[in-house]
Amino acid sequence: MSDTNATSPPEESLPGSYDKLVGIERLQHGEYNPRQVRPQEELIESIKRDGLQQPLVVRPATDGDRYHVTDGWQRYQAAIRVGWEQLPVKIYSNHWTL
Repeated sequence: MSDTNATSPPEESLPGSYDKLVGIERLQHGEYNPRQVRPQEELIESIKRDGLQQPLVVRPATDGDRYHVTDGWQRYQAAIRVGWEQLPVKIYSNHWTL
């Protein structure tokens, strides 16, 4: 399942397991995620070459239309720099299930 109005990354670039593709405009930095560093060039080149090996871990925001990135903020930024408009995510609705 994916957002229909955004460009998807190539299928071979996606991890083997994820819940859905989500448009980057619906993803935001997780309020409990302390990391805010920018991705290194090696990560950007790795995503260009090999794709994402793991989905971002997200939880629904209170507005119900967006997601907080709780794990994978550097991958999010690197994938945007590669040109992806949708990212694979694993959705956790209850932080106790992590």
